Amino acid sequence: MKKLSIIIPYHGEPRESVSPLLLSLNSQKNINFNDIEILINNDSTNDNISDVLELCDNLKDVSIITCYNGGGPGPSRQHCLDNSQGDYILFFDADDTLLTNTTLSKILNIITSGMDVYNFKVVWEKIENNELWYQLWGRNLVGVWGKAYRRKFIYENGIQFLPELKHYGEDQYFNLTLNACFPKEISVDLVTYVYTVNNSQFCKPGMSKTSDNKNNSPHDIVRPLQKAYEFISKRIDIELCRRDISLFIYLLYDDYFNKNFTVETKEIMKQDMKKFIHDFDPMLKC
Repeated sequence: MKKLSIIIPYHGEPRESVSPLLLSLNSQKNINFNDIEILINNDSTNDNISDVLELCDNLKDVSIITCYNGGGPGPSRQHCLDNSQGDYILFFDADDTLLTNTTLSKILNIITSGMDVYNFKVVWEKIENNELWYQLWGRNLVGVWGKAYRRKFIYENGIQFLPELKHYGEDQYFNLTLNACFPKEISVDLVTYVYTVNNSQFCKPGMSKTSDNKNNSPHDIVRPLQKAYEFISKRIDIELCRRDISLFIYLLYDDYFNKNFTVETKEIMKQDMKKFIHDFDPMLKC
């Protein structure tokens, strides 16, 4: 049994974008590489990772799964999750990186306390107008990055990345439904991860993770929230938890509406979600 599974969806990013993560994994100190596995789902006909891995001596004995399915980040993560063996799961994007060469050692020591979710701090690296700046983020409600998940908890509660949420909202749905199962979780004062951001979406300019904000209608954007609410309503007693669900939906709104949507799009999203909730449960207010 592995202690830690690292899951990386790969979408054909160029070599200069995937190298920092793989090299940072290879340079980790004070760990036994037999305790971890790296699962890469190749979602592209391009392969810019094999030649980088040839430079990574410590990763040669790590289990690396490559599978082509063209399904986007959600199905890619799920495929790796289904093939994982680790007690805990870390999700990375292919163009991100670990903060230091002792990050995994610290994570492996922390996850021995047996919580279901560990929330770590994350540094956002943003390139805007050719300028580079960094921002420190703590716990996030809906993203899967910067967290260690106990694999047993995921499977015992039927948490998954929905296949129909291929390119947008797959991580929101995963994390929101997991939170609805009341995991034992803790926030850790440890910065672990550098997450790249730009104006259009959470990636560096030129990456394949293009902005789905522009490619999806407001109704599509709300869909992960609707799916998460369906899951939540089946798992808990709505009669006893209406107030909690209302707060939950409010936090969802807050996360989505702080993003760079137009006023018109935000209003369509709000009305679409309210109508869905009212139709599903007329007594619930949000």
